[in-house]
Amino acid sequence: LALSEAHRRALREAKLPGRSQATTLLALLDVLHRQPVLSIALAAERAGMTFPTAAKGLEALQGLGIVRETTGKQRGRLYVYHQYLDILAEGTEPFPP
Repeated sequence: LALSEAHRRALREAKLPGRSQATTLLALLDVLHRQPVLSIALAAERAGMTFPTAAKGLEALQGLGIVRETTGKQRGRLYVYHQYLDILAEGTEPFPP
């Protein structure tokens, strides 16, 4: 909850180019709380926005350090809400090899 509020506050305080981008980023953040690993297509579907809007929004969230793109590819990119996953993994042991 603290992480979510910190990111929401950061988005509200960020100098974004318009109200619509802030709304987009907040909608994507809500989706990331339910599914912390997303493709652009899945983010667009779950947030009810177009693919280009979701792509720009995820890039903006990456620029703010909220998500990390993990594939390094131009197509089929995956974005990870890494800080959220870190919290979920706290106190767990990795599986033995």
